[in-house]
Amino acid sequence: MVTRTERLFAGRGALGVAYREAAETVAKHGSEDDTEVWCASVSGLANANAGATALLAAWQLSREEIRALGPRRLARIIEAAGAVCRRAGATAAAQLLKQAPLARRSLRSGDSTVTWADIVADLAREMPTAIIPLLAETGRVLSRTDLDGFRHWVESGRRACERDTGSQVAFFSLEDPAAVRLLARSGRSQPFDRLERRLSPYAAALYGRPAALRGIEPDPEAIVPPRPNIAGGLMRLPLRFAGADEIQDRTYHAAVAHMGAHLAFSRSRFEVGKLRPLQIALVNLAEDHRVETLASRALPGLANLWRSFHTIGADTPTTTDNLLARIARALADPAFEDDDWAVAKARALLAERSDRLEDPQISREFGSLLGNDFGQRRLQFNWKTYAVEPLYRDDGLGLWEFPEDVAPPETIEMFSDVARPEECSDAPERDDGRVDQDLEPARVRAATREDGLPVARYPEFDHRTGDLRQEWTSVRDMPVPSASPARLHALAATHASVHQKLVSQIRSARIGRSERLKRQPDGDVLDLEAAIDHTVKRRLGEIGDDRLFIRRNRQARDLATLVLLDVSESTRDRPPLSPASVLDMELAATTLLAGALDDLGDRIAIRSFASDGRNDVRMARLKEFDERLSDGPLGRLAGVRPGLSTRLGAAIRHATGEIAAERAYRRLITVVTDGEPSDVDVADPDYLALDARHAVRAARRAGIDIVCIALSNAHLDRAKQVFGAGHVFPVGRIDTLPTALSAIIFRLAAR
Repeated sequence: MVTRTERLFAGRGALGVAYREAAETVAKHGSEDDTEVWCASVSGLANANAGATALLAAWQLSREEIRALGPRRLARIIEAAGAVCRRAGATAAAQLLKQAPLARRSLRSGDSTVTWADIVADLAREMPTAIIPLLAETGRVLSRTDLDGFRHWVESGRRACERDTGSQVAFFSLEDPAAVRLLARSGRSQPFDRLERRLSPYAAALYGRPAALRGIEPDPEAIVPPRPNIAGGLMRLPLRFAGADEIQDRTYHAAVAHMGAHLAFSRSRFEVGKLRPLQIALVNLAEDHRVETLASRALPGLANLWRSFHTIGADTPTTTDNLLARIARALADPAFEDDDWAVAKARALLAERSDRLEDPQISREFGSLLGNDFGQRRLQFNWKTYAVEPLYRDDGLGLWEFPEDVAPPETIEMFSDVARPEECSDAPERDDGRVDQDLEPARVRAATREDGLPVARYPEFDHRTGDLRQEWTSVRDMPVPSASPARLHALAATHASVHQKLVSQIRSARIGRSERLKRQPDGDVLDLEAAIDHTVKRRLGEIGDDRLFIRRNRQARDLATLVLLDVSESTRDRPPLSPASVLDMELAATTLLAGALDDLGDRIAIRSFASDGRNDVRMARLKEFDERLSDGPLGRLAGVRPGLSTRLGAAIRHATGEIAAERAYRRLITVVTDGEPSDVDVADPDYLALDARHAVRAARRAGIDIVCIALSNAHLDRAKQVFGAGHVFPVGRIDTLPTALSAIIFRLAAR
């Protein structure tokens, strides 16, 4: 084999010389058999028409990595390059060979490097266009994961981008944000994953309540590294603090302690009003100092922890970002000396208000007044590139009540636009730090007719990658215009017989906890204790008690029901041979069902939903659990109008969260719909259906029953795919509703 390979490259000038040098190097570090294996791999690469570039790369790899990899591992990598060449071309093969040393240094193992090359070669068989983008990002990818994570990530990309070459290139070049998120979770343990279980008890020890924590997935488009942030009562933390490799643990503890102080002492949100972005940053800075001071009074050790992160010097260039960091240090460290007048004024403003430290409005006053002075220095400030310092501090977005026409921003980029004063036309004309008496500074805005109130974000399941896209959908609580309930009253009167059947069926249902009744005259199980007593008494010549059995008796109903109405545009249609629209049938079915449950004193809530993309899932509260079915709920039900699309998974997750809080033995979500899930931003017909199925299964794992009343047969198969065939109950006419409900009740009572 050696002689044949030598003949293959003999007389080929520089190529032959390079081959001989590589072959001699390999021969010095292995046996004759090892060298033959290596030569065979080189011949295979040449026979694959790899070309001079790939061959030279193979020989350079062999010369430089022989000590680290050895001849046989080198041969395996060259064989993988040959396989890549046959599927993806010579350029891709050369790229694999050139990236192999980087892969070896990242994976720190010769065997792992061979496996890495095999994974790439295997991908080339199905996705040849993905190989060059993948290899170009070798350093980025392997710096964030290990070998198992790399394998999982590549497999996820394979499933997600099966037929679309554009998607393949975007995924494996890390231009697709989903690829970056998957990579972040794919193998190498992130500090947040390691510390999460310890941080919640840490917060509980400090402030008396455990923290709800969530990791922030990396954003490939972010200009600055992510900072911690607060969303409601949730603490969101980066998976890794950039630039803090040696102090990750301490940084996470400082961040959780800081955000816990906000949750304990920043009990109200600020109105944006006419504040400029720089003033908002200053308000955040003052509020950070205020809550840290209050927390340090009870726990003095926290001050030392936080102070250790303030390292900026007074001699740094006087940019706005540096000046904000220097002010933060000056407020945290009384011994810090800085001659800049802004630092001195910041200290003076808070010293004047030290007797009002419990009042968060001193932070707003501080930001407004000092921000005006900053403006006179004509220093540039760009919120999009501003990173809060020190790095343990949160980004401050959770401290603000945003204008009604803008959803609470998730990113600094959005926040800079929200903070523009011209976008908030209902704010006071000037802002001198004092709150207008007509404005309640900490109020939670009621949902407006136009856009509703954002109340929650939920994940969404991507069946192509098998991954949950965290915080992918946004749910808004929408107001409902009330209408006259007269037609619903008339409908109930028309279907009085249906109402009576429903009441009778529900009354007879025994959906409650079963009770073990001992010492019964009959039953299915022998009561051993009673039997022993009976035997003892008989032997003593006494008359024994003949009640020797145990009977299980199910108590009366203990059921909470949430009806989830699909009010998307498709409910405007009329089914074949039906004089009423789908929405009319939904309203009729819901009115009768709710009326029957209400008459019997059962707890029932009604929600409607529609969507206009993943960031606009609209839910309306038509009736609460503790509300009687009076003209108020009926008026809201009558006021429902069809429109938009059907993002069912997000609606189910929101309904699950609501009913989970109900104290009942059985909790039931009844989805009333006509069709399959769909939305304007999703082309894949399976995507939303499989996400909804994922949400249904999660609800059932949480002990919540969920069924579907299907008002159209057109998409019955899709409904069965989402809910399961045994949990879908077709209702073609209103008079068949009792039959469907009977089946539902039988299923609940049988468990």
